[in-house]
Amino acid sequence: MTIVISDKLFPWEGAFALKDFYRLRFPTHVQAATRYMFLSRQVQRRPKELSIHVCRIDSAIRMKNQEAVYAAVLDLFYILEDKGQDMRQRILSKASNHLPDEMIPALEQAISGQIPSRNLPFSSRSVLHDGMLDEDQDLVLITATSSDQSTDLDPVNTARLCLESGQIEQAQEILESQLKIEPERAEIRQDLLEIYCATRNEADFRSSYQLLQIRGYLDKSWNEAVSLFTTSN
Repeated sequence: MTIVISDKLFPWEGAFALKDFYRLRFPTHVQAATRYMFLSRQVQRRPKELSIHVCRIDSAIRMKNQEAVYAAVLDLFYILEDKGQDMRQRILSKASNHLPDEMIPALEQAISGQIPSRNLPFSSRSVLHDGMLDEDQDLVLITATSSDQSTDLDPVNTARLCLESGQIEQAQEILESQLKIEPERAEIRQDLLEIYCATRNEADFRSSYQLLQIRGYLDKSWNEAVSLFTTSN
């Protein structure tokens, strides 16, 4: 169940003090850069879903990329505007050691209300800008007790977003790792096979083929693809 939070129904300052606040989770093998790219797309699609912002900041910190951290913090500040002062302060405290030194004073001024968040220094990695937000849209939090968690963070969808942006190796890495966990999922097998056929990656194809053979999930399309790689030799 998704809990909808607005500044009328729930106090802003306590929104992220919920004990059951759900941190969006990725498989441990997914690289921080891949997580960041995916979460940036999610922030752009659903700018007022605060949990995604927080996870994006965390991924940027793991990347050890100061510009990425600043962009993620900037987008969160942009959304919150003058709300959530305590939350913004906690975010800044967590990220301060990973931010460009010259950006910290501006962020502090935004928290104290000296300058509007919309006037913070621009970052080329920011994904939000004026004119794209629905002012009537409520903010949402996703809780750990949710039985209806978003499928947008499913590894298959993550891999497909990587493919859309040309990150074929990252998509293959995600799908191969997930194949070891869920070889029964047809969509994982199908997407991974399409990558192998497009890239003519015979070595990785045969490795995954052997895995599916051992686990008992080989299907017709994989058996037919064997001739493709044989022919390419």
